Amino acid sequence: FGLVHLEANLCGSLTIGTKESANEEVIAAGKSGFLIPQNNPTALANAMREAVGKIARDAKQVQQQCVEHARKFPWDHSVQSIRKAYRTLTPEK
Repeated sequence: FGLVHLEANLCGSLTIGTKESANEEVIAAGKSGFLIPQNNPTALANAMREAVGKIARDAKQVQQQCVEHARKFPWDHSVQSIRKAYRTLTPEK
């Protein structure tokens, strides 16, 4: 679970993460950050350029979108997900 992305979003920052990972669960592509293919420096550079451009065009809106997105993942939601996963992995006796 990409907690670092949500922490950054809550501070109003965009993030960049790779596809085919837990990042896909928390990054809203184009809204709270960018998802790129793994091991692709060109895609990373392009996402960085896009992030800088987006911030330059409307930093206030970017910050607001990031914060709103992060607030969709409160701690109680995370705890419930962890408990559910734990129950799935640990059969009751």
